Amino acid sequence: MRALLTPEIAPRMGVVLFRPGSELMPLFMQGRVLLEPEPEQFSSFASGAVPAVSQPLADDPAVRDVFCNESVIYRAGGLDSLESWLLRGNGCQWPHSDWHSEQMTTMRHAPGAIRLCWHCD
Repeated sequence: MRALLTPEIAPRMGVVLFRPGSELMPLFMQGRVLLEPEPEQFSSFASGAVPAVSQPLADDPAVRDVFCNESVIYRAGGLDSLESWLLRGNGCQWPHSDWHSEQMTTMRHAPGAIRLCWHCD
C-alpha cells in the first residue's frame, strides 16, 4: 500500500502530522514507513492512496518459465527466503472467500509458496 499525503508542519515543535483517513491507517500500524519526496509524475494525483504499481515483467508469459525455474528460485535465496518475504506482506493470496483471517501463514505450492490466512489454510 502506498499513499500520497500532504503534511501539516509545526516547525517550532519539530512535528509533522499526516491525516491519512481510515482506509490508509493500516499503513501506519505496521511500524516504520518510508517517506520520500513526491515524484514529478505524481503531481496531478489527489492526496490519498496511490494506485498499485503494475508488474509487466511478472505478467509476461515469455518469462514465466524463468520465474518457475527451480535453479532461479534457489539462486534467489530458496523457498525459505520466499516464505520469509511472503510473510512480510499483508493479505491472503487465495481470493476464494470474502472473509480472511488477519493471521498469515505460507503454503508451499509448486513451484514456490503462497501466503494464506489461517482461514484459507
